[in-house]
Amino acid sequence: MENLDRCPICGKTVKKIFMVYGTLEPFTAIDPLEGLQAYAPYSVEKELLHETKGNPNIVHIKFLDGEERLIIHIK
Repeated sequence: MENLDRCPICGKTVKKIFMVYGTLEPFTAIDPLEGLQAYAPYSVEKELLHETKGNPNIVHIKFLDGEERLIIHIK
């Protein structure tokens, strides 16, 4: 995959990038610790900016404090 530091939809550079294995669904993970690291606790407010569909599925989220993350789901 090219430019893993950039969102493939909006092109914005994102500093925090996580890989989640075993599921393509956003906000889910097979390994609970992997999910917590990527998405933070469920109760933390976040916005889904956009996602790609396919394998891998790349999810771009933003937290209320402005932090943005890319989560790359690979099945």
